[in-house]
Amino acid sequence: MRKPFPFSWVAVAVSAAMLLLLAAACGETKTIEVPGETIVVEKEVIKTIEVPGQTVTTEVIKEVRVPGETVTVTKEVVKEVKVPGETVTVTKEVIKEVKVPGQTVVVEKVVAGPERIVVQEVETIVDPRRGGTLKVIPQGSIAGLDPIALTGLVNLMVQSHVYDVLFSTDGDGSPQPQMVDSWQINADAKSSTMTLRDGLLFHDASSVTSEDVVATADRWLERKAGGAAAMVERGAVVEALDDRTFGFTLDEPFGLLLPALISIQYDFMVMQSRLAKGQPAQEPVNEYIGSGPYQFVSWDPGNRVVLKRFENYVPRIEPAHGYAGGKNAYADQIEFIEVGDANTRIAMLETGLVDFVDTAPQDSYPNLNANKDIELYVHPMGRRPVIIMNTQRAPFNDELARRAVQAAVDTEEIMATYGPRELWMLCPAIYLCNTIWESHAGEELYNQGDIEKGKQLLAESAYDGRTIEIMTPADFSTIHPILTVAKPRLEAIGFNIDFQVVDWATVVSRRSNKDAWDMFASWGSMNAFSPASFGVPWVEGWTDPRADELRNAFIESSSLEDQKSIVDEMQSLSYQVAAQHIGIGQFFTYHASRRWMQGYDNRMINPSFYNVWLEK
Repeated sequence: MRKPFPFSWVAVAVSAAMLLLLAAACGETKTIEVPGETIVVEKEVIKTIEVPGQTVTTEVIKEVRVPGETVTVTKEVVKEVKVPGETVTVTKEVIKEVKVPGQTVVVEKVVAGPERIVVQEVETIVDPRRGGTLKVIPQGSIAGLDPIALTGLVNLMVQSHVYDVLFSTDGDGSPQPQMVDSWQINADAKSSTMTLRDGLLFHDASSVTSEDVVATADRWLERKAGGAAAMVERGAVVEALDDRTFGFTLDEPFGLLLPALISIQYDFMVMQSRLAKGQPAQEPVNEYIGSGPYQFVSWDPGNRVVLKRFENYVPRIEPAHGYAGGKNAYADQIEFIEVGDANTRIAMLETGLVDFVDTAPQDSYPNLNANKDIELYVHPMGRRPVIIMNTQRAPFNDELARRAVQAAVDTEEIMATYGPRELWMLCPAIYLCNTIWESHAGEELYNQGDIEKGKQLLAESAYDGRTIEIMTPADFSTIHPILTVAKPRLEAIGFNIDFQVVDWATVVSRRSNKDAWDMFASWGSMNAFSPASFGVPWVEGWTDPRADELRNAFIESSSLEDQKSIVDEMQSLSYQVAAQHIGIGQFFTYHASRRWMQGYDNRMINPSFYNVWLEK
């Protein structure tokens, strides 16, 4: 639990000409329980003497704004005061509020006497954590801010601040509501209803409604990425039931609805219906209006994206926990600054020009770890680097050509580029080692490093000597080495290669065009929905009826042991046909920040900067 904020009461005394007010105070304490906070309130009672012939009424009105509720404390005192020759009854009512940092309270003082006087005072309680510009260097170039058309963790990092989601995961990986207030999934796992919480506004001040959710859902399902693909296979339909309530309906049971909505890289980020409706899923919009804690200001492609705090965002009242709970925007602005050279990134961090570097170079770990001004955050789960081949055209529509690549690659040679040995490991598991889905099925085909076998398989394939186009991003230090190291081995087994050194934004923009590339590298992180996406065509286009059968069996299974057995079969098939991706291993990236950056939660797979503040 976070430390309680220092709240206090405000004692207000009002004076007016020709009137006599005598004030006294008595102390009393009350504790208000707010989820995630304990607020201790010290009450003061002001007693006002009414003098014969003149009536004085002092009223102090304040509204207590605690996220999700209003708290008011009222104290009324009636006392008889002896004045020589008179008996005066004094009545005083004091209404006060808990001061909540970041909120604005209006104090109205009303004095009724010979003339009615109304005075309003506006007071803003400033949270010391609010303020400043947070400067972040992303791990690669930003390709776009449309949360449906453009996937990829670099883009998602920015998008997740501008757009809000229906559900998110807490620090333990469990689904939690975010925009949703209440929901019900029917026992048959074929239908559900959900209601949006109050106070949701887009950045143009329009209300978020179920119509926006439906328009987003239609476009998200059309994209058929991540969890959306499995839902489309089961006839998913989304409809609005009223302004705040909507429902998902499927033709077949689907018990993974919540994991599907929060599948990493394909989160269901709600867009305005006017922007989402009718917009093709893979054609990016050029207007970025979300309902998240930060709003879009500007984007200079290749240089920086600037966001600013959305003052009307209402966080959830639960404490922050991973991606779940209250998303508080403490920084006035966030700047995502693109810097291509890895050494320059580190120099900027060390000199304090930036506050955070997303995925710092692996070989910089020892020096940064020794720097007392730098905080390091090692990723707790790890990443899986992969080689991706375009199976929608020759030569990699031929299984033998893919198996030739799988045979030739020396994974240990590639993994050695990921820095100190404690930051990487050899791992054959397609859903990562040390996870619930770790498998060793088919591992005899992992890390073969066999040039002669690669030559033989390529000779048996339909490869005709054509040039294969390989893309590698020079600005992505954890991706660029993969194919740079593998290239000599691919040439040794007989491939003619056009090795194209580009930036990550170019890779992302070209990979959706099946005629623009043959091979590129990337990495991913396992999430709870991964096995349920097995065999779903991604940019590489690979499909197989056996994969479809295994995926459906996994989704329909209610036994964890059966699901683990199915994952073994998935992994065996992947190695047999060199399907989807050629896995390299598992490495542990780390982020680096100045120690003056506070509140960062390292349980998030991808960096997010709500609930982060600067102390400098």
